[in-house]
Amino acid sequence: MTVFPPTMRVEFPRNLREMFPLGTRFKATVKVCQKTVDGEPNGPPYLKAYDISVIAASVPDEGLMAKVRKGSISGLSYEYHWVTKR
Repeated sequence: MTVFPPTMRVEFPRNLREMFPLGTRFKATVKVCQKTVDGEPNGPPYLKAYDISVIAASVPDEGLMAKVRKGSISGLSYEYHWVTKR
């Protein structure tokens, strides 16, 4: 098993980030990637996740959910809301 630093960025599907509360755990295959410009490395390496599955036992009944912030130009700005059972 390879260990990556906790600060390493991961490209992960937005719909899964929005569908499950914070703290949900996922199992995925990852590939080490790096952006390039004119064939030269540009920016730090990152992980790209695919073949993703949810670890069901980690999904709480209620919790903090991420939603894209209204008016976000990049779509990468989030608001967090507590979701509770009714």
